[in-house]
Amino acid sequence: MKIAIFNDLNDTRKVTTFREILRRHEVYWITERFFSASDEGNLRYVRCAYPSRKLKEKSRVHKLLFEGFKLASLAWPERFLPLSADFPVFEHGFLSDIDVCLPVSDFALYALLKLRRDHGYRYKVVFYDAETIPFLQMRRCDMRHVWQEANHSVDHFLAWSTRVRNKELIEGVSDDRISVVFTGIDTGLFSPGPCTHSPDTPVLLTVGKIEHNKGIRYCLEADRELMKRGMKFIHVYIGTGKNLQHYRKLASRLGLDRFVKFAGFVTEEQLIDHYRRASVFILPSIRTRAWEEQFGIAIAEAMSCGLPVVSTCSGSIPEVLGNTGILVSERNSREIAGAVSTLLKDPALCRTFGRKARNRVIDLFEIGKVSRRTCRIIEKVAGKSAD
Repeated sequence: MKIAIFNDLNDTRKVTTFREILRRHEVYWITERFFSASDEGNLRYVRCAYPSRKLKEKSRVHKLLFEGFKLASLAWPERFLPLSADFPVFEHGFLSDIDVCLPVSDFALYALLKLRRDHGYRYKVVFYDAETIPFLQMRRCDMRHVWQEANHSVDHFLAWSTRVRNKELIEGVSDDRISVVFTGIDTGLFSPGPCTHSPDTPVLLTVGKIEHNKGIRYCLEADRELMKRGMKFIHVYIGTGKNLQHYRKLASRLGLDRFVKFAGFVTEEQLIDHYRRASVFILPSIRTRAWEEQFGIAIAEAMSCGLPVVSTCSGSIPEVLGNTGILVSERNSREIAGAVSTLLKDPALCRTFGRKARNRVIDLFEIGKVSRRTCRIIEKVAGKSAD
């Protein structure tokens, strides 16, 4: 069976998620950039020049782009999806031989559905859906008819979580076209290690974009509250973002220079080391009208490393965390400080949460289980097994 995965993000974790498919089938990975990882199994990387995000956000182009899904007169995909010089991805010969197309972005989804409709291709379209907010795509008038048609045209949805599945049901997708497939975590890589921090100075850890919707402000205010209580700690923030400098300045104004470190971008090896050094993981994400935490990969990675987690009820976080950590109210720095204080004062509770968290990840999110389940679903949708 031939499968084409359209992913315009340079994310090697998704390669791992599909590794059972790579082992059993011929896979073309259509991407904007080549991956640094070596090829796995039957995987072939194909470079395709997707438009930049800035181009997509220009209103005139944006309107043409999505209305083009319904307008047969629009030159698609040549106008918006330039063909690779090395491999003409969208020419008839390639797509006519594909059994399953798996778009990871809305952009590729609309293009593939229109091409199938206009040219009579027989490939199945399986959409890897992470969005948790119902009708979010339909809030834009120029996209409403597009998303409605897409919902009825997709052969099967792979939902990141039960919350995503429930969103799809609300939007009118039939239950038999939805399968919940959690994001996979490599539990061999993200695993507990020897404690290397000083027992007198526990390490708090936050991983994610340094932006407002990750609750960074309330983390810093909680740090100040812990400082006022006379607690010793160091809080490491890993990640980059447009608000990084703003929060560095805020930390200084709050008198946290000795308690807070912004580490910026780190390698995966360094990230795992930070997880293993930490005592508590904190991610108090905040819901907005157009965003909530779709899964919380950093939370699952921390859990896999045996860390107790303090977080909020944003999006799919409660489903990921289960009863292995502490959930606090959004935008509430005192509750964050209280939860962290409770954990730091009770090492036995930390160990219990950490052990339960690790077991939960192994049971639900272990990459091998996720990969095999994904492969079985796609084979069933295509009506084919390994050749």
